[in-house]
Amino acid sequence: MTARAIARLRTFVPALWGAGLALLTTWLVHHGAPARFAALLDGVFPPAEFLLFPFCVVVVHEVTRWLERRPWTPPLAIRILAGSTRQPIYPRSAAGSAPRHRA
Repeated sequence: MTARAIARLRTFVPALWGAGLALLTTWLVHHGAPARFAALLDGVFPPAEFLLFPFCVVVVHEVTRWLERRPWTPPLAIRILAGSTRQPIYPRSAAGSAPRHRA
């Protein structure tokens, strides 16, 4: 598998887990939460569900990266959460160093 494919996989899989967490949280709020809490989210702060998705994606991504650095985390758990246990390795530029961005 190429480095680009690994990098995309390690980006998209945590994003899908985060989307699933956001959907589950939204469903629980509307079907399992007390009526007062659901009404607060619906009436007072309607963008709450809109902001929940990126928040959940970031949380899952950061938790996955944190677990990845722990020696006690089984590789299967990382493969499930991140999509791959391999880190992408990018080729160096012709000059022998990574390309620099100009401001």
